Amino acid sequence: MKIETKKDISEFLTSWFDYPIGKSNASIFKKYYTNYLKNFTPRMRLNYIQNTQEVMELIHSSKVPLKVLELGSGCGIESLWMAINGAKVVGIDIRDDRLSVARKLQEITELEIDKKLDCQFLNSSVMNFEDNNFDIVWLEMSFHHLEPREEILKKISSFLAPGGYVLFSEVNALNPLTQLQYFLKRGFKTFTVVTDAAGEEHIEGDERIITCKRLALNLEKHGFEIIKTKYHRIFPSNQVFDMFSFIEDTLPKLFKPFFTHYNLVARKLYIENKHAEEISQGERFQFGANWEAFLRTLNERSINAGEQSLKDMLGVEDLAGKHFLDIGSGSGLFSLAAKRLDAKVYSFDYDPKSLRCTEELKKRYYANDNDWIINEGSILDDKYIASLRQFDVVYSWGVLHHTGNMNKALKNAIAPLSDQGLLFIAIYNDQGILSNLWKKIKKIYCSNWLGKILISSIYIPFFIFQSVATGIVKYGNPIGQFSNYKKKRGMSIYHDWIDWLGGYPFEVAKPEDICRFYESHGLVLENIIITKRFGCNQFVFRKHAISPNK
Repeated sequence: MKIETKKDISEFLTSWFDYPIGKSNASIFKKYYTNYLKNFTPRMRLNYIQNTQEVMELIHSSKVPLKVLELGSGCGIESLWMAINGAKVVGIDIRDDRLSVARKLQEITELEIDKKLDCQFLNSSVMNFEDNNFDIVWLEMSFHHLEPREEILKKISSFLAPGGYVLFSEVNALNPLTQLQYFLKRGFKTFTVVTDAAGEEHIEGDERIITCKRLALNLEKHGFEIIKTKYHRIFPSNQVFDMFSFIEDTLPKLFKPFFTHYNLVARKLYIENKHAEEISQGERFQFGANWEAFLRTLNERSINAGEQSLKDMLGVEDLAGKHFLDIGSGSGLFSLAAKRLDAKVYSFDYDPKSLRCTEELKKRYYANDNDWIINEGSILDDKYIASLRQFDVVYSWGVLHHTGNMNKALKNAIAPLSDQGLLFIAIYNDQGILSNLWKKIKKIYCSNWLGKILISSIYIPFFIFQSVATGIVKYGNPIGQFSNYKKKRGMSIYHDWIDWLGGYPFEVAKPEDICRFYESHGLVLENIIITKRFGCNQFVFRKHAISPNK
C-alpha cells in the first residue's frame, strides 16, 4: 500500500479494510466502520469525499501548513489523511480503543510513505482540552455526541486562532428518514453517560442530531460568520438507495435543506468584533460607512481616473498577468482598476463594511471571476500576512497610517512582495505641530456623535469656502475644484473630506523617513510625488534582491 496525496480519502479508507493491524485493533476498526464495510459502494465513496471536501480545500489552498484539531477523531482516518496532505494535526477522543487503532494506523502509514507525519492522537474530552491557536477545528459526525452544546461552541471558539475556521459534517435532523433511522437506534434516550480511561464520567448526546439552520444560528451567537452550507445525499447511504441517487441532482434547491447530510463552514469573526469595539470606544473611524456612501456616486469617469493613476505611478500600460495585492481595499475602486488593467487581484481589509464595498464592486463588474479574491484580514496580523502568496504589485494608498501601528504595517507590506515587485504606498505628510493638532481633532470626531457634529459643523463650511476660492483662482470657476477633483484618482472630494476629518488612528511621516526605512530593507525608490502640505506623499519602491532581515 503506497499512499499518495492524489488519491482521495475514500481510497485511503478502503486500503485499511484488510490490512494487518493486529487482531484487537482490526476488530475495533471493523466494528467502527461496519456500515462502510457493508455499504462501500461507489456512491458511498463519493459521500465520504463530499464530507471532507471543504476541509481539504482549505488545507490545499494554504501556502503554509495549517494547524488542525479534530474533535472525536475515532480511528484517525481523517486526521491521518489531512496530515498526509500537509496539515499539522491533533486528534482527540475519550475512547482508548479507537485511539489505539489510530496510533497503529499512523505507525503503518509512516512506514509505507517513508515519512514522519505531524499528527498526534490524545485521550481527552473536549472540555478538558486546553490547547489553542488552531487554524481549523474539524468535526466529522461527532457534534451530535458533544454536550453541553453551548459550552462546546464556546470551547471551539477558544481553540481557534483569530480568523480560524470550524467545519462540521453532520446528519440533518430536518430529514424524516434520518430522524427515523436515529430514533430506531436510540429511542427517546437522547443523552448517555460515557466513562473515559481515567474513570471520569461524561454526558454525551445519544445521536442527538441537529438541523443546519439551528447549528448556524448557534454559531453566529458565539461570534462566527457562516461561510458555506452544503446539503448532500437525498437518501441514507445504503445499497438499496444507491439506484435512486440520480434524483439528488435533478431536485430544485428548495428541497436541499431536507437532504440527509450537510457540511457547514464558519469563521471566527475576531476582526469584526474587535473593529466594532474600537469604534464604540472612539478608537477608530468608520471608514467603511464612508465608502458605502462613496459607491453611490461612483461612475465610469472615476474608474478610468483610478486606472490612469495606477498606470502613471507604476509606469505601465497594463497589469496583464500580474498579481496585485490591495492592502486595505476600502471602496474597492483600485482593486477594480487593477482588475480592468488585467491583473489577478487579491483584496483584503480590516473594516467589515469596507470589505462589503469591495465585494459589491466585484459583484457589479466581475461577479464570477476567480482571479479576484476578497478576504478579511489585517496588515498587522503576522500569521495572515505570512499565509499570502507573493505579488508583483503591492498597493496600499492612505491605509498604513490608519492601522494604529504604522511602522509594523510598513514592514509587513514588504513580506508579500516578490523579487522585482513594486510597492505603491501613500502616507500622510508630517506637518509637525499641525499634524499633532489634527490628530486631536480626529480623536474628537470619532469620540461620539456630538464630536462628529461639532467637528463637521466647523470644518465642512471651511473646506467648502477653501475649495470655492481655489476654484476661482486656479480654474476661474467657483466649482472648478469640485468638478476636477475626480480626475486625480477617481475619488470624491466630499468623501475625502469626511475621511480626513475622521481618519483615526492617525500617524504621519516625512518622505525621507519612508525612503530610508524601505532602502534599509533592500527596496529601491522608483517614483515619488511629494506634497508640501497636508495630504499623502506617494511612493513606488522596487524590490531588487533578497531583503536583509531588519
